[in-house]
Amino acid sequence: MELYLLKSAACLAILLVFYKAFLEKESFHVFKRFYLLIGLLIAFSIPLVTFRYYVEASPIMDSTSLTESQAIPFVQKTQEQIAFNWSAILWSIYAMGVLFFGLRFLLNLSRIANRIVHNQKLKHNKFINVLLTDLVIPHTFFNYIFLNKSKFEQQEIPEEVLLHEQAHAQQRHTIDILLIESLQIMFWFNPLIYILKHAVKLNHEFLADKAVMNQGVSPSTYQQLILAFSSNAATPQLANAINYSSIKKRFTVMKTKTSQKTVWLKSLVLLPLLAVMVFGFSTTEEVVKEIEPPIDNHSASKHTARSIDLKILSNGNYSVDGIKVAKNELAATVNTLHQDITPEIRNNIMNIHVSSSKEISNNEVWFIYNALLDYGFYRIVTPNQEVNRGKGNTPFKMMSMDANDSPEIIDQKSASRDQMAEYNKLAIHYNTMLNKKKDITIKMKHVERMKYIYGIMSDKQRKDAEPFPDFPKPPPPPEAPAVMDVEVPMAPPPPPIPADATPAQKAKYRAVIANYAKKHPNSVSKVKNADGELIEVVEVPTAVLAPPPPPPPPPNPIKHMKQLAQEGATFYYEGKKINSKEAIKIVQENDDINIQVQDHESDKPIVKLSTKPIRLKKHN
Repeated sequence: MELYLLKSAACLAILLVFYKAFLEKESFHVFKRFYLLIGLLIAFSIPLVTFRYYVEASPIMDSTSLTESQAIPFVQKTQEQIAFNWSAILWSIYAMGVLFFGLRFLLNLSRIANRIVHNQKLKHNKFINVLLTDLVIPHTFFNYIFLNKSKFEQQEIPEEVLLHEQAHAQQRHTIDILLIESLQIMFWFNPLIYILKHAVKLNHEFLADKAVMNQGVSPSTYQQLILAFSSNAATPQLANAINYSSIKKRFTVMKTKTSQKTVWLKSLVLLPLLAVMVFGFSTTEEVVKEIEPPIDNHSASKHTARSIDLKILSNGNYSVDGIKVAKNELAATVNTLHQDITPEIRNNIMNIHVSSSKEISNNEVWFIYNALLDYGFYRIVTPNQEVNRGKGNTPFKMMSMDANDSPEIIDQKSASRDQMAEYNKLAIHYNTMLNKKKDITIKMKHVERMKYIYGIMSDKQRKDAEPFPDFPKPPPPPEAPAVMDVEVPMAPPPPPIPADATPAQKAKYRAVIANYAKKHPNSVSKVKNADGELIEVVEVPTAVLAPPPPPPPPPNPIKHMKQLAQEGATFYYEGKKINSKEAIKIVQENDDINIQVQDHESDKPIVKLSTKPIRLKKHN
């Protein structure tokens, strides 16, 4: 850290010396503004640049062969050397400085914000004039221009001064000041930061002066105005104000005119200067390149095992060490990826780890084995070392497969270690949940998997394994509702023959009754009427009579009122007699109207309308 600070300070000093000697008095102020800001960033970035170069490692010398003169001396620290922890003391001082300057920065911001909030503001174009009662010289913070209220109202502030402050606001000089103040918090101990801040503020004055003179103000008039408007009043640290401490430099620069050729020449001088700084203050790092000894075939068995990750994809192709390949290109891809290993070494150190999102079939294993048979390796390892093969899905265990052997198939009469671990994990989970006697969710795939593994366990494995969970039996399905014998009701009987029916009508009635008698022979009998005529009478048991039809819906009130009006009814509303049109209108406009109709045989109907309930009188 100390070395970085020294290098960055040296870079910043070189850039400032170049600026003071060759650039400060020139008139290309925009270029100087960016030079100061970008130069500050360059000064803190160059020490972070690292150049690496590689060297071959020298042979390692055995420590036992070192002579006494070559031995590294051991230096014991004395009590005085470890008495003080200077690093902790310096870091504490640095932290206190950061805290002090950080609080000061926040305090200055709060003061400016307080002035903006609690004083009168007048908007003028893109700028906001803040009128203060304090006797202050004009200064700027972003678009806010702070002015003395009495002088502004009495128009004692010259127009050139306002143009000067508006130039500060328009060119965003506050951003530069905030950047410098932020870096000053971190590097408060570096005096070059304060020199740089003064140079930046002075260049801001150059830029503002040039903007005023571009408005047509003569340099002599403007210079006299600056001298007449001088003051020793203090200005905020974060604001741009008319700076009177360097009036002589400003007057000199106002008269200077730099040619374009001079600008290009001085800019070109910066290139070799930057190159010298990069190579002089960057960091170099030496990286030792290790030389691997040649592989000895006789010591191949001592090497660490090398493996290939082979994943079976959903589309039937493969992924070899993360590289997707077609199924017919499996052997060529494996040979390309591991061509640096000789066949003799492959036989001893190569493993093929096969994985898939689905169960790996035996046909898939045989395909991989035959495809890579000429490669001359290895062992095949599946996730559980278990697949299904043969007739009836006979379980077998896939053992190691060498280049000179075939896959060995062994009848599995017990569960594998991985299967036992899987079963015990599920059994412990469900036994624990069942013992707590709480509502649990039982997944059928877990139950089926546990039943399968428990079924292939040996007697000893079942004895050592966790007991099979006593899953509750599922509730029986609900019983079907009992079928009740329901007597289908008979069809409704035809009506009797009216006494005043004509002969033709009587013939139709008799035809209907005869048809009903065919379907229900026990329900029709013949009796004589008062005239001695033999007629058919329908007798239907009470139990099978059809239910009476529902009562008809009430008539529509409006239609009912119109019908009563046609019958010549007399209408009353709240005891007052009204005509039929008024009655119909009242019913249309009021849904809660109560209607009472009194229909006398000798008189016309009397209709009473009321919004109150109508009580009926009892009659003896």
